[in-house]
Amino acid sequence: MTKILPAAALLLCAAAPLRADVTPGQVWQQWQDAGAIYGLGLSAREETPVSGGLRLGGVTAALDLGAIGRIELTLPEVVMEQRDGGVEIAFPAPLGFAFAQAPAAGGGLPELALSGEIVPGDGSMRAEGDPGEIRYSYGYPNVTWHGRSETGPGGAAETGVLTGALSDLSGSWNAPGGPRTGSGTGQMTASGAVQEMEIRGPDGSIASRQSTRWQGLSARAALQAADGKFAELAAASHAAATRQVSTSGTPGMPGIAATLETRDLEGTLQAGAGAADIGSSSAGTAVTIEGLPFGSAPLAFTGGRSRMQMHLPYELADGSRDAELSLDLEDLAADTQVWNLFDPDGHVSRMPGRLKLDLGGSVAALAPGAMPQAPGLPFQVDGVQIRDLLLAFGGAVLKGSGDFRIEPGPYGQPEPVGKLSLSLENGMALLDGLIAAGAIPKQQLFGLRMMLGMVAKQDGSGDRLVSEIEAKPGRNLVLNGMSLPLP
Repeated sequence: MTKILPAAALLLCAAAPLRADVTPGQVWQQWQDAGAIYGLGLSAREETPVSGGLRLGGVTAALDLGAIGRIELTLPEVVMEQRDGGVEIAFPAPLGFAFAQAPAAGGGLPELALSGEIVPGDGSMRAEGDPGEIRYSYGYPNVTWHGRSETGPGGAAETGVLTGALSDLSGSWNAPGGPRTGSGTGQMTASGAVQEMEIRGPDGSIASRQSTRWQGLSARAALQAADGKFAELAAASHAAATRQVSTSGTPGMPGIAATLETRDLEGTLQAGAGAADIGSSSAGTAVTIEGLPFGSAPLAFTGGRSRMQMHLPYELADGSRDAELSLDLEDLAADTQVWNLFDPDGHVSRMPGRLKLDLGGSVAALAPGAMPQAPGLPFQVDGVQIRDLLLAFGGAVLKGSGDFRIEPGPYGQPEPVGKLSLSLENGMALLDGLIAAGAIPKQQLFGLRMMLGMVAKQDGSGDRLVSEIEAKPGRNLVLNGMSLPLP
């Protein structure tokens, strides 16, 4: 997996900018040397010296991602011309790409095939420097792509048609040589991008459409290699605004359209030493749903600042390794049209809600011959810690924490063993508000209160409930001190 993380950057930057002494042959050699470090099989069917340069024919780059699949990039022709103390790099023909995913027996990732072309259009790429450090720069006013995908086996396959465009693309990549071959730093910007995807079922009918637009794109990356091996990757990206419209429905019926808009979308990636930290955040989110059968007006939801962070190991050869996931969605709100559907008189508090989750745990490689804990799961989970749980809605606040280890159960199935602690503030007030609004029938009130009394107990004299849930070995559940053996 250490070869996978930087491979996408290499596929793009291997064709990407260099000081006065560099030659076309040195540029081509650097591409091959850097690709070899990351398992990127880069070769040319033809290498033909031409006046002042080098012509490469049938260039292919292939990367095997194991169970994930295989990526191939094809460059029918690359022309490198010595000019003005540097090397001009041109791609006269569209670049081909393909991805194939054929999972092993037993399920997991679906069978998938994707292929298409990237058309750089009018633009330029230049390399300058010397073999000690080659500096690339590039600019393309309009890069387009189109492709086709098939998901699922044989005749049951869904077919997708993909088109897209990137506007005002420009950037640079500085690639040192010698013992630091495979390292590099770079940046890119683009004024915007658009991508359209249409999915059709086996009968040819349209199952869904998705349209995504980005504005104000930028990214930067730093890749470190030492002694012919990957060491570290750090990358960050930013989009000033994004808008995604997804439409789905059944043939002959109006489709349901969901629009997701974000502001200041940030992404980060830090990888090295067998683990990766992946993060994303946005300054605000808006969701609009149209075409629902029970109302003609669109339903709108908004969110404030959002953050997500993951720590994931990608090398599991040396026992268990830590994994983490945190999520924080602030100021979650619905517009008046949504509230009027079930609470037009305002019985339920409309103050913004929040979802916060902080998980920790440990994962390990599957033992030879061991059954996965879940279909397609390529590793085993040894333990899960719920370090923080907070859910706020309608004036009520649910909090929780817990710690579980995963053990083999009596029938060989994974079994959680541990304890979960929960508290609920203003839960009864929320329940009363939902009943007053008619969202919950009054005749169900007695049963709901009885159920709450079984799973939780009063804490003090106010509107606060607490619950202690313990899972013991042998499928024995202890709920607030009461043992409830499970079948």
